[in-house]
Amino acid sequence: MNPTQEQSEREKQMEERMKKLDQERDKMKEERDEMIKVRKQMEERRNVMENELKQQKERRTKFEDKLNEMKIELNGLKLELLIFDEDFETLKIELNKAKEEEDPEKQQKIGKIILILQSIKEQNQQIKEQNQQIDKQNAQIDKQNLLIKEQNNRIKEQNNRIDQQFERVNIHALTKKTKVLSIGKVTRNLQQEQKTQEIEIINAEQVLRSTIKKFQKNKFEDFEKYSLKGKSKSKSKSEDEGEGKDLLEFIDRENALNEIFGNLKNNFRLRGHNLEKRAHRFILIPGGAGIGKTRLAYEFLSYCQKESEKLILKNQQNEKVPLYHQSILHNSQYLYMDLSNETKFNYQIDLKYKPEVCLGLRITCTLLNLSLDNFYSQLEDYKIDPKIFTTENVFRYIINETKIEQQQQQQQQQQQQQQQQQQQQQQQQEIKIEIEIEIENKHQLKNIKKKNPNLNSILPLLFIFHIDEFQLYLDQMTKYLIKSYEKIGLQKNQLDCYQESKSNFKELLKTIGHIMTNFQEICIVPICTGTSAYDISFLPTEYSRYLINLGPLKFESVKKIFQNYTQDLKEGIMKEILTKHLIDEEKNVFQIILGDLGSIPRYLNEFMKLLNDTYEIQNFEKLQFDVNLLYEIEYKIFSQLNNIYFFGEFHKDEKISKRILELSLLLVPISRNDQIIKENSLKFHDLEREGTLFLIPTTTSSSGVKDKFFVYIPFVFLHHLNQKYLIFENQYLKPINLKEEWNWQDFENFQLEFERVYNSTLLSYYKNTSSSSSSSSSILCLPLKTIYRGAYISNKQSILIQLSNLKKYSHKNRCIKNNNNNNNLIKNHFFNIKNNVDKDENLKEKIKNKESCIIKSTKGNPLVDSFIIRYDNNLKPVLISCQLKHTVLSSNLTINFKTIKNWHKKTKKCIENGLTNKKSNNQIFQHFFYFWLTNRQISNFDHKYLEKNPDLIIICKSNLEVYLGKNLAHRGLLAFNKRDIEQEQEQEQEQEQEQEKEKEIEN
Repeated sequence: MNPTQEQSEREKQMEERMKKLDQERDKMKEERDEMIKVRKQMEERRNVMENELKQQKERRTKFEDKLNEMKIELNGLKLELLIFDEDFETLKIELNKAKEEEDPEKQQKIGKIILILQSIKEQNQQIKEQNQQIDKQNAQIDKQNLLIKEQNNRIKEQNNRIDQQFERVNIHALTKKTKVLSIGKVTRNLQQEQKTQEIEIINAEQVLRSTIKKFQKNKFEDFEKYSLKGKSKSKSKSEDEGEGKDLLEFIDRENALNEIFGNLKNNFRLRGHNLEKRAHRFILIPGGAGIGKTRLAYEFLSYCQKESEKLILKNQQNEKVPLYHQSILHNSQYLYMDLSNETKFNYQIDLKYKPEVCLGLRITCTLLNLSLDNFYSQLEDYKIDPKIFTTENVFRYIINETKIEQQQQQQQQQQQQQQQQQQQQQQQQEIKIEIEIEIENKHQLKNIKKKNPNLNSILPLLFIFHIDEFQLYLDQMTKYLIKSYEKIGLQKNQLDCYQESKSNFKELLKTIGHIMTNFQEICIVPICTGTSAYDISFLPTEYSRYLINLGPLKFESVKKIFQNYTQDLKEGIMKEILTKHLIDEEKNVFQIILGDLGSIPRYLNEFMKLLNDTYEIQNFEKLQFDVNLLYEIEYKIFSQLNNIYFFGEFHKDEKISKRILELSLLLVPISRNDQIIKENSLKFHDLEREGTLFLIPTTTSSSGVKDKFFVYIPFVFLHHLNQKYLIFENQYLKPINLKEEWNWQDFENFQLEFERVYNSTLLSYYKNTSSSSSSSSSILCLPLKTIYRGAYISNKQSILIQLSNLKKYSHKNRCIKNNNNNNNLIKNHFFNIKNNVDKDENLKEKIKNKESCIIKSTKGNPLVDSFIIRYDNNLKPVLISCQLKHTVLSSNLTINFKTIKNWHKKTKKCIENGLTNKKSNNQIFQHFFYFWLTNRQISNFDHKYLEKNPDLIIICKSNLEVYLGKNLAHRGLLAFNKRDIEQEQEQEQEQEQEQEKEKEIEN
C-alpha cells in the first residue's frame, strides 16, 4: 500500500469517527430537547395551578366581605362583636339563644355567618393543599433544570472531542504539504468552526442568545441565569390572515403589486451602492381604515414567489433567470412590525438611545415574538447593554444565519448527489481549489475558507420589511412630548411636538436606508402602511418615497368572490338561500347589500364572518336578508372600527360634514393638502390620517393635474349620515327589505330624488367656492354636461343652464292615450300639477316666476316618466323630458340604439307639437331636451345620430357609475318582482307595435 493510499485510508477512518461523534451529539441534543419539552409541560401545569389558586383566593375574599357585612348587621342587633373559634361554638350558643328568644331574623343572620365561616375554612384548606402541589411542581422543575444543565455539559464535552479530532485532521493535512484540497473538506471545516461558535440554548429564546453571543463574545459563561422568559407577543395581522381568519379572497390589487415589484427590482439592483441615496425607495401605502393596506403588503411575498416560479418555468431550458428571482424563491423573508402593539412607542428607549438601537431592538423583538416593553425591562434586570442591538448588528446576524443555512442546504444537496452516484464518480465531480499552505502559519486555513466558491455563490437575502400603523407611533410620541414639556415649564404646541416626532421617526427609517446602501448581501424592500400620507417624507438629498394609493374593490370582482364562496359551501339550506339571492333575477338583494358595504375589503370580510356565524345556526329560518341583517352588519362593522368612521373631528362640525358629503356626491377632484372649509384649518389628509375618510385616486383631474383624489363615502355610512342631515329623503336611502320589494317605479323615484339632491349640492358647492367679491345674487350657470355628469351628449351642445333648487310636483290627471293624436298626451294634462300634499298648483305661474321644478308623470304616459323645468343663462325656460328603462333580467341586458332613436323622434314630435301654438307663434319653452336613462348596455350605438341631435342626453350601463357615483350606482341593480317585470315587457311590446304602425303609415 503506497503512502497516498494510506493517507486516504486514514482520512476515511477519521471521517467515520467524526460521523459517529456527530451522531452521538445529535442524540444528546434530541434528549435535551425532550427534557425541555417536559419542563414546558411542567411549567404549564404549574401555571394552571396558580390560576386555580387565584380563583380560590378570590372566592375566599368574597366570603370574607360577606362576613364583614354580617358582623355589621349583628352589631345592629345590639350584639357584642363575636369571637369566632374553629368549631363556631360561640356562634352556636348565640344561635340557640335566638331560638329560645324566638327571633327568626337573628337566627337567619347567625346561620348565614356559620355557613360563610365554614366556606372560608374549606377555602383555606384547599389553598393550603394547592400551595403544597405548586411547591412539589417547582421542585420537579428544578430537578429538570439540573438534568438539562448536565446534558448541556455533555454536549460541550462532545464538541471539544470533535474539535480535537478536527485539529488532528488539519495538522495531518499540513504536514503532508498537500496543494489540492476538496471543497467538501474545506466546507466541513468551516461549518464545524461555526458550530463551535454557536451558543447552546435551553429555552425558547434561541435566536436572542445566539445574537448576544455573536455580539459580546466571552462575556457570559453561563447563560442559564440570563434566561429571558418574556411574555409571548400577540399574533400580528399578517399571521391572522395567514391562518385564514381573513376570509375575503385577495383580489383587484394586481397593479399595486406590480408597482411594489418594480421597486423591489430597483432596490435589488442598487443594494450596497451608497453613491446616490435618492435612488433607494421606501414604499408608502396610505389610506382609510379597512381599505386593505396591511393585507397588500402581507400578500406581496407570495405574489413575488408566484411570479418567479412562472419566469423560471419559462426559462428552464436557457437557465437565464435574473438573480432577484432566485433570491425570491430560495432566500426571502417577511418581517411584520406593528408599531401600535408590541413594538409601540417606549419613551425609555426612543428618547434615550440612538435610532439604530431603537429599531434594532424592535427587529429583535419581532424576530423573537416578544413585547418590546417586557424585553427591555428584562435586559435591564440582567444588566445586558441594549446598545449591542443596533440595526446593523441585527442584520449582520440575520445575514450570517442565512449563510449558515444555505451552506447546510448545499451540503445536503452534495450528500444526496454523492449517494446517488458511484464511489468512483464522486472524486471526479468534486470541485478542486489550488491553495498555497505554509506549515508555520496556522491562520492560512482561514484564507482558504474565504476563497471557497460556495460562500461566494450565496444568494443575496431578500427582506420584505413591513412597518404597520406608523401614525399611531407618532401620535404616542407627540402626546408624551407635550406632557414632558409641560412638566419642565416649556410651552410647545401640538404641531411642534408632532414635527419633532416626525423627525425622530425619519431617523429611524434612515437606519434601514443605511443597510440598503451599505450591504450587498441583503436587499430590503421597506413597506410602510398607515392612514397618513404625510408622516413620512425625505429631503431631496435623502432617500425617495414611492406612494401607492388604494381604492375600493371592483363590484364585479366582489360578486365573483361571494359566488365562489357559495359554491364551496356544503349542500344544504344555507347554500340554497345564498344561491337564490346571488343568481335569482327577481331578487338581487344580496348583491345590493354588497354594494351598500362600498366594496371596502374589511367590511366585506366582516360580512363574510357574519355569514359564517349564521351558517352555524341550526334554525335556518333566522337567515333573512332584510333590513335587520343590514343593521346587524352595520353594527358589527362599527364595533370592529371602534366607531371611528365619521366620528372624528368633522362629524362634530356640521359645515365640514356637509362639505364632505358634497364632495362625495359631486366627485370633485381634491388634493390631500387642501383645506376642507375656509373657517377651519382641518385638511383632507387630517381626516384620512384618523382613518375616517377614503380618498379614491384619479389619474388626472378635469384640469389635467395629477395626484388628485375623489372623496368616497360608502352607502352604509351615507345612509347613516343622511339620517342626521337629511340631504336625501330617507325613503330613498333605506336599507333593503324583502317585505317591501322595490320595483322599477321606485328606481324612477330614486333618480328624480338624485336629480334634486345633485342639483342643490352643485348650487351649494359653487356658492361656497365662489370668490367673496362676487355678488350673492349673481346667477350660477353650468354646461349641460356638468349637470348630467358622464352623459353622452353632442359636442355641438353649448347651452348654459342656471343652477337653482328643484321642487318636486306630479301631474294631477291621468294621461289619457289617444291613438289618433299623440299630442293629447301632453296638451290635455301637462299644466295641471299638484304638490306633495295634493294641493293644486298652476305650472304656468311657476314658469312665469322662474321656478325650477321636477314633475312626475302619472300612469298612462308611455313616452315620458318625468319632466324637468330649468332655465338657461338668459332665463329662458328649458324642458327636459325623461324616460327610464331599468332591468335586471339576464335575457334583457342590452338595448338597441334604434329603440332610443325611435323614442327620441316620437317624443320630440309629441311634446314640441303639443306645447307650441303654431297659429299665434306662442312657444312657452325656448329649449327642449330628451333624457334617456337605462342600466342596460346599448348595442349599435349611433354616434352620428347623437352628434346631429344636440337635444339628446343618454345614460346607460357604461356611464351609470359616473352619473350616480360609485356609492350609489349599485342601486341600479334593484330588483323587480314578477308583476313589474311583466308590466315592463307589456309596455315594450306596445311601443314596438306602435312603432310598426307608424312605419306603415309613413310608407
